[in-house]
Amino acid sequence: MLSSNVRQALIYHKNSNLVDPWWGIYHNQLRELEENGVDYYVRFNYPGGTITLTGDQIKAIVTKKNIAMDGAYKIVLRDII
Repeated sequence: MLSSNVRQALIYHKNSNLVDPWWGIYHNQLRELEENGVDYYVRFNYPGGTITLTGDQIKAIVTKKNIAMDGAYKIVLRDII
């Protein structure tokens, strides 16, 4: 049995191999994560390292962005640092 301070969470990985990294997060994917009822985190991997943000931090970023024609929010490194 796990201790009482351990809980389930979803981790959504996004990878970028670009020198100036960016990631696309689809609106539908975020909605599914939010509707799941479990805390979620998004881990952004890029050549310079990894940054992990909470669901609330992701919501704060995407509320300032428009959805692209393909249905995704385009997240750049300066958005998450």
